[in-house]
Amino acid sequence: AGVVGSVPAVLRAIAHMLDLAWSLSGWRAAVAAVLFPVAIPIVVGLFALSGAIGAYVGDWLATRIDRARDRARSRVNANSDGDVSGWWRWVAAYSLVAPAVLLYVFGVRPEGGAGFALSVLALFVLVPFSVVTAVALFEDAVTLREAGRVREVGRDWRPNYWAYVGAPLGAYALVSLLATILESANPSGDGVYGFIVALWLSAVVYLNGRRRHVGTP
Repeated sequence: AGVVGSVPAVLRAIAHMLDLAWSLSGWRAAVAAVLFPVAIPIVVGLFALSGAIGAYVGDWLATRIDRARDRARSRVNANSDGDVSGWWRWVAAYSLVAPAVLLYVFGVRPEGGAGFALSVLALFVLVPFSVVTAVALFEDAVTLREAGRVREVGRDWRPNYWAYVGAPLGAYALVSLLATILESANPSGDGVYGFIVALWLSAVVYLNGRRRHVGTP
């Protein structure tokens, strides 16, 4: 499916190459005529590979979601009266730790000595912690959706894990792209900061909704 889905992109790329080759003249046109038959299979192969990778990632995510739902149903059956998920504790911890680290690193801005070493260490801890938090947020949201343990507050609250986890990932991609356009020295690093901040916002919104509708934290 991923390979088939990449066909329109392949056709657009080939059309662009043809348009570019048609605009050339002289020896450049001759070189383009020689390279064009070689370039087409390469372009097709690259797009097919990207489509296959996308399909594989999609299948992997679908499998992970199914497994998470199975685990959620097992927890609900084993503990129907109590809190069926403890993943929210990781999210709550992140909502406190992330702003403290960012405030220290970018607010205090230690320039040397133990303070600078502490800021570097804090960032090294915060980055993997943010990944763990994203997983915890996903697991907790899936569990609550499966459990259906919500109070009536206007309407049922069914947390959308795609929105809560997808927004930080989208922020990473957007910030990285903008940083690249603006010729930042480290676009990927800027994207990580965007992910951390967006995940913090997502965590705060999620925890607030969880508290109002489920009762914890």
